[in-house]
Amino acid sequence: ELVGREHEFHPGRDYLNPNFEGASAAEDRASISRWIAEAGATCETLTHFIPCHIGLESSRTVAVGPVTIKRTKETLEHLAGAFERHKAANEGNGERPAWPGTQQSREYLEAFSEVAEVTVPMCDPRTSKKVAQEAVHAALGFIHLMAGASATRKMRGGGPALRGDRRASVAITESGELRLSTSSSWEGAFVDDDFWNWLDTEPQASLRRSAGLVVEMILSRNPLPMMASRYLDATRWYADAVREPTPSAAVVKYLVAMERLLWTGERYGTTRLLSERAAALSFSIDPWDFEDVIAAVKEAYGLRSGIVHGRIADGDPEISRSFRTCETVSRELLQTFLMRYGPDFHRETTINKLQAHLDGFVKEVWDQTRARAKFQPAPTPLPCDTQSVTHGPSQGR
Repeated sequence: ELVGREHEFHPGRDYLNPNFEGASAAEDRASISRWIAEAGATCETLTHFIPCHIGLESSRTVAVGPVTIKRTKETLEHLAGAFERHKAANEGNGERPAWPGTQQSREYLEAFSEVAEVTVPMCDPRTSKKVAQEAVHAALGFIHLMAGASATRKMRGGGPALRGDRRASVAITESGELRLSTSSSWEGAFVDDDFWNWLDTEPQASLRRSAGLVVEMILSRNPLPMMASRYLDATRWYADAVREPTPSAAVVKYLVAMERLLWTGERYGTTRLLSERAAALSFSIDPWDFEDVIAAVKEAYGLRSGIVHGRIADGDPEISRSFRTCETVSRELLQTFLMRYGPDFHRETTINKLQAHLDGFVKEVWDQTRARAKFQPAPTPLPCDTQSVTHGPSQGR
């Protein structure tokens, strides 16, 4: 069947043939018009059901824009009639065996705790599936961002149909005695109903509306405005870093997420600029000290080349320290970016405007930091400190 429909799947194949002798402009226009008509005939609106593990409790439903996530049981109850009709239409008639795909597809969904549902309007099936997957992963990226890395390291969408992560270790001694150990761990986000309730309150609900706006843009299949594109790319890197089991690789991915938000074409002094911008925009860290955060991010950037080029081993203590910095700062930075710019993601802007805004914001924070330092009273030294400074250390110290 595929051989007979080969030209339908590759309408431009003639133009790639080495023996193709060319065509006139009129013939080219006619061919393009015919291909567009053929492609349009395959377009349809499809609602996709993509399984995921996010750990919802009871019958709660979570929506991020047009993506709705429900417990798998509820989704399968909704799809029961469609599955039965599909099975009846594809059962064997004695001449050929029954097609097993209906039951296999249902069993695949059953292996996951939740299913994400999203409708892609008027698109060819292959592109529709790709767009749906991108939209669902954008929604999951928002949950990664809001719940944090520690709670979502094993949250995922699609992939292998694993009900749990079960492993075994097998070894044998010189005398032939087995040494066995087994382990199992949960799949999904380690969050409870309190988190989802919190996500419904302001300002979290406002952030979810902005994230949902980006998902809607994905479904429109139009080029994303610059700020929306930066947020989406950075969230992908952040979510990838969250799931990354190797700390050194996670550090690099967290830094890429930060750069995607903050870089505006600078060729010199990039580390200093990005560190200052990251520190200025991640001010919700508690306790927050502008200069301390700058120093920590600079240190992480200093490690990156060493990690990439193999100069620094994964077990180096510097990596552990920078891992925590990057994990915290990148999350705070993304949340602040979503809060400040999310409502205007649909508007176009320029790199020069973003650069001017970021530089102005950093200057404002520097001015406030220096003003606080100027008017902060000096600490009163203790008597023992005065003695040690004036007369040198005492004998008992």
